[in-house]
Amino acid sequence: MRGMKSLLATAVVLLLAGCQNVTFYTGGGHVAEEERTALVEGEHNGSWQARDLSVKYHYARKQDQMHIDGTIYFADLLRDNFTLVHDFHLAVILIDAQGKVLGTHGLIGSSRDDLTPLSFKTRVPLPPNTVSMAFSYQGTALGGGDHEGGGSAYFWKYPVR
Repeated sequence: MRGMKSLLATAVVLLLAGCQNVTFYTGGGHVAEEERTALVEGEHNGSWQARDLSVKYHYARKQDQMHIDGTIYFADLLRDNFTLVHDFHLAVILIDAQGKVLGTHGLIGSSRDDLTPLSFKTRVPLPPNTVSMAFSYQGTALGGGDHEGGGSAYFWKYPVR
């Protein structure tokens, strides 16, 4: 029973974290070098491409914080086959020089009645020793005209190992 309570508590924390912009420790997993994007002082533009979506972003890092804004573009794979996105979450993973995860921060959580571009803007507190970031996402694409009908597909990317 104790294990079930711990699992339930973890699930609640993760659910709430996806809905809000919070930073939480993820247990020190690692992110491969090819998944990381360097976070350097000053203002920078970038883009990131995954199978299900792409992100064009702008960030400004000043010491222990980063302001980041951007636009998410859902891939043709999703747009051509589905009409809705349910429980979509995009997060940034904060990483040290050895690839160890220092924390994550939710960038946006959304349920949408279409797959048009989605914008976000937030401030991210950076843990000490943060030198790079990676993106992570999850969501459910639905067919049909409402959240009840049509087919569905769960899509995600979580580069932590």
